[in-house]
Amino acid sequence: MSNNIEQPLRKRTSLINYPPQPYMGDLPTRPLTTEPLPQRQHVPNESRIVRTSDDTIFKEKVSDAFSSSRKLVSFFSLVIILLALPVSLFLVNLQRQFQQPAARAAGSTYYANPGDSLASKVNSLQPGDTLLLNDGVYYSPLTISGKQGTATAPITIKAVNDGKAIVDGSQITATYTPPVFIGGGSAYIDVEGIVARNAPQSNTDPNVNENVIYVYGNSNNTLGGADHITLRRITAYNAAPGNHHLFMISFGATNVLVEDCAAWGDGRYRFIAYQADHVTFRRDWAYWDNITDTNTEPRSGFSVYGATNVTLENVIAINTISKQTDDNYYTATWQTSANAPWTTSNTTILGSMFYNNWEGWWVNGDTGVNTQFKDDYFDIQKLTGTYTTKPQGNGLMWGTTNGGSITNATFTNNVQGFYNSHGAPPSLTNSVFLNNTSAINNDPGHSYSDFYGNTSNGTALVATDKQVNPGYDTTTYGRGAYLFVPNNSPLKGAGANGADIGANIIYEYVDGQLTNTPLWPWPMEDRIMAEKGISVTYAANGGIWKTLSGIYSNTTITSTPTSTLFPTNTPTPFPTNTLTPTPPLVPDTTSPTVNITNPLNASTVKHGTTVTITATASDNVGVSKVEFSVNNSLLCTDTTAPYTCAWTVPGKRGTTYTITAKVYDEAGNSAINIITATSSR
Repeated sequence: MSNNIEQPLRKRTSLINYPPQPYMGDLPTRPLTTEPLPQRQHVPNESRIVRTSDDTIFKEKVSDAFSSSRKLVSFFSLVIILLALPVSLFLVNLQRQFQQPAARAAGSTYYANPGDSLASKVNSLQPGDTLLLNDGVYYSPLTISGKQGTATAPITIKAVNDGKAIVDGSQITATYTPPVFIGGGSAYIDVEGIVARNAPQSNTDPNVNENVIYVYGNSNNTLGGADHITLRRITAYNAAPGNHHLFMISFGATNVLVEDCAAWGDGRYRFIAYQADHVTFRRDWAYWDNITDTNTEPRSGFSVYGATNVTLENVIAINTISKQTDDNYYTATWQTSANAPWTTSNTTILGSMFYNNWEGWWVNGDTGVNTQFKDDYFDIQKLTGTYTTKPQGNGLMWGTTNGGSITNATFTNNVQGFYNSHGAPPSLTNSVFLNNTSAINNDPGHSYSDFYGNTSNGTALVATDKQVNPGYDTTTYGRGAYLFVPNNSPLKGAGANGADIGANIIYEYVDGQLTNTPLWPWPMEDRIMAEKGISVTYAANGGIWKTLSGIYSNTTITSTPTSTLFPTNTPTPFPTNTLTPTPPLVPDTTSPTVNITNPLNASTVKHGTTVTITATASDNVGVSKVEFSVNNSLLCTDTTAPYTCAWTVPGKRGTTYTITAKVYDEAGNSAINIITATSSR
């Protein structure tokens, strides 16, 4: 699709040059006199003669001649004016057509309903505009091509209700048309809160990319074509069989954020950055529960494939172990380079969890420089199958000759916790090796690590190492205990430079920095459980955050909430940032307030004019949005004060309208204010 932007026509600088008035000359004038004018006689076929002196007769003749000339000139002037009038009107109209139309105000909100063409809706959006998708299933693909917002005014496509707008590709018949596509020169696009599912399966060619969500840059082997794209709170499932994926960020896409998303169902990779640059996967959940095509390998929850500057922050990849059907690579994450010039480099993995897979994180042999791990958890499980070669049960397999670093990792229940297949020298510090068959294979050189309960440590210990029980309280916290170093643990502050030994995954990482925002409960847990159909059993000591709306006026948590997104056979509790009792939380049940200040109740509004409906709103925690309706039809939504809505008064004069303002707070509580206004006669 072309991304050419039509240039506005230049405004004309002049309108019409009317023809000049005809030059009349210096006409002779009648001499001033106080005597009465002489009477004239009409002589047929002769000049009119007045019985005066010869001089007077001459002047009369000349004057009459010029009088006739004036009449003739006036006649022709009138003709010229009459002829020029339609021409002038034509030119005025032409000028209006050539003038650039007045700019439409940015930040407008539009709505879509199931059955609408989403592509058509998107094509009308300008920078700062928002398209809200009402609840329901959309079988029309969400294709965003050549649309450009700005850094301060992105184009937003968002579900009105989180997770209730579903884009379904099952009825798409065209190839290369996924349920969600962003590319063709698009920039500063935000998509939020939708469900994307069922990539079209009309083409059996494994090279046809029938993905579910496809962010595509270009085919020129360069960066560009999809820039500053944000995907937030989206669930995606069921790509086409074979080499197809759930979230594919590829072919030159740059500055892409995939945040609080989840993927499951059929497909090769759940999340993949392929030949892309500056991609962040943040708090994303990759779950294996189906594979119907075994011709493509490897298969993984996350893949960094020929991409540079990729960051994974607080991601979870789980459950390939139960779906292994062949002697193949089923990994939590696959990291490798692609064809030149696409060498994977500068990959950062922070606060992430890889559990219940045949393989953990796999750093392939052609991976480039600077792979950095910090605060990560590897629990891959000991193998019980009969597979001979590829499933090896490694927590972290380092296959590149390029160095990197691993700090504050926790390796539990792996065949080999850390497997260094090429003898490369990544630094390995402040890490825990617990209950592995072999802790380290081919030691690259480590320090400040704890080895406990392993069948074999696989390496000689050094002076800074420990061999102590870390003190994880699995009775209380289940496997969630491995995600933080207990306050009473001998590993607390025992690492290099006074750091802990082991992973701490209880706060969010954002833009590469550890924040003080609690990671638990998992941001998308309720949606994932509802859509995935996960059965939940909450531990007695947790789960208090599951009451009412889940929004609290207090930001601390009394005890450890449960989570099922990191499961064993029985759901297990997870830690929070607060490991000691704090005062009980108080749910926010206070309703907000709203008041329409313009127009006044029972006032008149002028028919055919635009009235700005204005409302004030407040809440004890925070106002989420204000909706304006006229006669029960939603007109506008405003999320920032002052809350306003432009309304053009329609209909005949003397009509009474009901105007409603409805306010929502962050907890979902709401309130309304209703007035009436009558159009003036």
